[in-house]
Amino acid sequence: MPRPWQTLDRELGEYLNELRDKDLNEVTTIKPYEWALRRQFQALIDFKKQWNPRKISKEEIVWLRDEFLTGHPRYKENQIKILLGFLRWAGNRDVDRWHIHFGDTSPTHRRWLEKPEAQLIKAEAKGIERIIIHCELDLLMRRKSVLSLTVGSFVRGSERKVNYRGKGRHGGPNKSVGWHPDTGEMFNEYLDIRQSVIDKARKKNPKVKVPDALLIYELGGKLYPYKKTAIDDFLCELGGRVGFHFSNHDLRRTGGRLMYKAGVPIEKISKILGHRDIKTTIEYLGLNIDDMSESLAQYAQYMKNPFEPKMVQNDEGQEIGGQSGI
Repeated sequence: MPRPWQTLDRELGEYLNELRDKDLNEVTTIKPYEWALRRQFQALIDFKKQWNPRKISKEEIVWLRDEFLTGHPRYKENQIKILLGFLRWAGNRDVDRWHIHFGDTSPTHRRWLEKPEAQLIKAEAKGIERIIIHCELDLLMRRKSVLSLTVGSFVRGSERKVNYRGKGRHGGPNKSVGWHPDTGEMFNEYLDIRQSVIDKARKKNPKVKVPDALLIYELGGKLYPYKKTAIDDFLCELGGRVGFHFSNHDLRRTGGRLMYKAGVPIEKISKILGHRDIKTTIEYLGLNIDDMSESLAQYAQYMKNPFEPKMVQNDEGQEIGGQSGI
């Protein structure tokens, strides 16, 4: 291995280790990042382009976009963004001045589960899986929001709600969602599971510190909050049992789509999802022409219903035709 490539190889390793320290998933993030970076650098080397990460210019990036990478513009954008992240880390001061355009990068597809699949997941979930599925499928939370939950997040009283952290680089804004009819049962069920975990730790260590996090586990007499990789593992195991695999975001999107199918107004779904506009929600739920046609058919049927005037009573108590009840 030539000395320059050895230096680059070492820096790539350091960069990837820093990503690992941020608790990024090895399978879904670290490995794809490593593959994308090595592939693009190898292309620059093979075609005798500038490949020193501190000297790479916009010219090399445009070449990668137009001459080397193939596929949908969104794929090209994702690959090059991975490279730009590394260049920025390596000290390339020009990266933030470049304006790289990729054309239409809207998603080519999104994934939703069908109603029977969602029902099967809920039926087969057990233990801690049940509260995770409930939060993501029924309350439309992101994985990050589920991990932000504490016991105190579930507010009882006249206004029952669940407080959580929304989407954001540093934890996101505080948000709330009302209780689903099953939330109380799911929450109490999990509290029993959580208490058994605490009791197990206290048998080994009576002075064990209990984390604020709702989702916790015991190891060696200590208690720790679950991290996102563990949540992924729970879903992966459940997917193996039901016969198909799904992600956290599949559940959130599916929950929103099924709400729409059930007749919940899209404005309310959008608010629960935390979207800023209805257009985002329409795309997120995968609403297509058939869905819209179905809604229009419901509206047409409503307008065809026989007109029924509102009946009023005269002074003698007799009903007479009056104004429309509209």
